[in-house]
Parts: sequence; structure tokens; C-alpha cells
Amino acid sequence: MAKIDITILNLFARYGLPFLIGYVILFHLWKPAYNLMKLKILTLALKSYWTKVYACNRKELEQLFAPLHEVAQEDEGRKETKLRVMEIGIGEGANFGFYPANCEVFGVDPMSAVEDKLRKNIVKHDGLELKSFAAVGAEDMSHIDDDSIDAVVCTLVLCSVENPQKVVSEVKRILRKGGIFVFWEHVHASNDKRVARLQWILNRVWYVLFDGCHLTRKTSEVIQAAQFTTHDFSTITLPVLSVISTTLFGSATK
Repeated sequence: MAKIDITILNLFARYGLPFLIGYVILFHLWKPAYNLMKLKILTLALKSYWTKVYACNRKELEQLFAPLHEVAQEDEGRKETKLRVMEIGIGEGANFGFYPANCEVFGVDPMSAVEDKLRKNIVKHDGLELKSFAAVGAEDMSHIDDDSIDAVVCTLVLCSVENPQKVVSEVKRILRKGGIFVFWEHVHASNDKRVARLQWILNRVWYVLFDGCHLTRKTSEVIQAAQFTTHDFSTITLPVLSVISTTLFGSATK
């Protein structure tokens, strides 16, 4: 039995029912407050980081989402059929401004608290329709059929999922033949030994502080190992904290 559990039992034995009632009330008040605080901090940190991307790399962002626009225009049938887009780690929908019009959006995010703002945000974008949202990790998108999605969007997600290989496998499964996977992730700084060393030193602490985020993920290797038909990516260094400044962006086609 864990030490903390023994302490709680000892306190209960000493103070009886009043302690138990107080503990339950405190636990139920503290846990939601903690989760809300964590969500706020992570949302602000992510927003600050992504604002840097918007400010300094607008051209690259437009390039990142260009394949979605190309898929949307690839045949005359697209005028009648909406592009089906899955965004993993969808958050509040920060990327919607780069989507082509006429999209059915499917989203997954482990933080269920984002759903209300997500639904409010999507209605601000003409032609976008939220078909489904699931508060789950991207390792299991079993509610999405095989070969049913035209494009998958993934920004700043693979650094913090439990199993990136499984996520990419799921992405490939749900994409139709010829479907596109677009991604922008901070990654291991393999071209800068000083930063790479710092990433390894700080990785464990960073993981705890930022809800499972890894500084040392080699995402390009994960995507290459998934054996997409084609893949194309580049590395960009952002003007942010050095340990999260090296980013990988690009696309892969099933």
C-alpha cells in the first residue's frame, strides 16, 4: 500500500468520520480546481508558443496546410462532398483559419474541457462543420472507420502522446488511399549537440511540469517507419526557448 494511503488511514482511525468527510470534500474541490489550473497553464503555454509560429512562420504554415486545399480541389466531386478532416489534439481549434472551406471536422483531445470553446470557435469559420469530438488519446481512434478520412492535422501533439508509433499507425489506418497527414512538432535537436544535451538533461523534469511532453522525440523516424507512400518534411528553428525551438513540419501521403 502506498505511504500516502497509510497516512490517510491513520488519520481516519484517529479522527474518525469528521476527517473522512473533510477529506472527501477537499478532494472533490481540489481535483477539479487542479485540473482546471493545469488546463489553463497548458493552454496559455501552447497559445504563446503557437503565436510565435504564426508571427514568424506564416508562409510555412500556409505551406503546411496547402495540401488540404489541393485535396479539396482535386476533383469536381468536391463541390458536392465535404473534405473530411481529423485533427488530433484539436484543442480549441486554433488551426481552423488555415482549413479550406467545406470541411467536415473530426477531433480528438484528451482534455474534455476544451469541447465547449471548440464548438463556439468552429461556428466562426464558414464552411466548417464539427462532425464529432471525442475526449480520448489519439492512440485509439477506433470510433473512426478505416480509410474514411481525407486529411489528418497534427500540431504540437506527438511530443506528449504516450505512444507516438501507435498514433501514427492510427493516422495511417483512418486515412483513405491518397489521404494526407500534415504535422508540425517540436523535436530532438539532433543538429545541435549543445541543445540536444540540454534536452536530455531536462527531459524528465519537463515531462512532469508539462503534462507528459517529451523534449527528445525523434518524430521524423516515427513517421518514416510507418511506411507512408510518400513523405516530405523540413526542420525550422523558432525564436523560442532553445529546448523547444527545433521543429519538424511537413506531410505524408498514404
